[in-house]
Amino acid sequence: KNKAKVNDGKNDYDTNEVTNPTPTKPKKEVFKSGTQTNIDGKRVEAGQILDYAITYKNTTDDDVEATIKDRIPEHTKFVSAEDGGIFKDGTVTWTKRVAKGQSVTVRFKVKVDSDVNGEIIKNKAKVNDGKNDYDTNEVTNPTPTKPKKEVFKGTSKTNIDGKLVKAGEELTYKITYKNTTGEKVTATIKDKIPQFTEFVSADNGGTFKDGTVTWVKEVEKDKSLTVTLKVRVKKDVNGEVLKNKAKVNDGKNEYDTNEVTNPTPTKPKKEVSKSGTTTNIDGKKVKAGEELTYKITYKNTTGKEADVTITDKVPKYTKFISADNGGVYKGGVIKWRKTLKEGESWTVSFKVKVDEKVSGEVIKNVAKVRDGENEFTTNEVTNPTPVKPKKPKTGDDTNMMMLFMLLLGSFGAAVPVARRRRKNK
Repeated sequence: KNKAKVNDGKNDYDTNEVTNPTPTKPKKEVFKSGTQTNIDGKRVEAGQILDYAITYKNTTDDDVEATIKDRIPEHTKFVSAEDGGIFKDGTVTWTKRVAKGQSVTVRFKVKVDSDVNGEIIKNKAKVNDGKNDYDTNEVTNPTPTKPKKEVFKGTSKTNIDGKLVKAGEELTYKITYKNTTGEKVTATIKDKIPQFTEFVSADNGGTFKDGTVTWVKEVEKDKSLTVTLKVRVKKDVNGEVLKNKAKVNDGKNEYDTNEVTNPTPTKPKKEVSKSGTTTNIDGKKVKAGEELTYKITYKNTTGKEADVTITDKVPKYTKFISADNGGVYKGGVIKWRKTLKEGESWTVSFKVKVDEKVSGEVIKNVAKVRDGENEFTTNEVTNPTPVKPKKPKTGDDTNMMMLFMLLLGSFGAAVPVARRRRKNK
């Protein structure tokens, strides 16, 4: 609007007022589905449905054909569009005839991604009415930061999620929670220790009961809380994968942290069979002269290519016959070497013959395996042998002499008795 004042010494004048309207910028709003309250700037959560509305008013001097384009926000998935909106390549488009001075509102819905984690969801639209190009205001919605789980070995500060761990090693699990609720909260963190581990300790007042560590802590707005617990990998672990995640409740949200995993080495396996068969006879009797086949199976669980060496000492009370897969026999020991890819298995075998003179001895065998990361001793296989019956001894002069003396003594005692009988007669 504009007008002027004029004074000519005799009169004061106001000129006529001239007016020029300006375009009304289109308006963007965001709502939780089914509500009418604009939540611009408010927090939204994974899985929620959001309803975006764009309102355009025709402030030109003519009827117009308005084109509205809205690219759906990152971290969301398209659900639907009203008012004839067409969704293509991530953008919803409307084309509307709008009379002079009239308004039009169009809407579309999206779903917040399930893996959203602290990202801010942003959205604005573009409008062209043939006379003007507009950008609407931008609406924003923060999302909660999901608690984070990490795992460390011993005193190391390097996260070893996905890395190999061994029996007897001490692991530290760390949970980090950030309060993104907009107010002070009491956070409860629960963490069930992994299978195949034993509890060692927990910091920050963590209480261990029935396999679970629990922390209850007050956390100020926008502040973070970190807690840790320690466990020891059990000695008998064998190829199992250690898995762990925690649960967090802050009074407004319930979270599961990411899951961390750690594979453990698969112990090599030793088997024994009678030659020509595949049945494991560990613990069964074997006889003199029989041929036995010993088999060792190893799987590379190091997470990388490995140079593997297998050594096996031929059992006592047997004689070496042969070895497969390039096994080299020297000094009573067979040795194999091979490079294996991650996850690849390898089986080697050798044959022996049970000694002819074996009698009651137990034939025992174990192998040793090295892969650059681990040194393994396989399970021990055992096979008892029957005790051979003892043959009676013959031609022993001492025994014959004793027998003669006994007979002589018996004869000598019999003579006086016979004489007494004759006298009595």
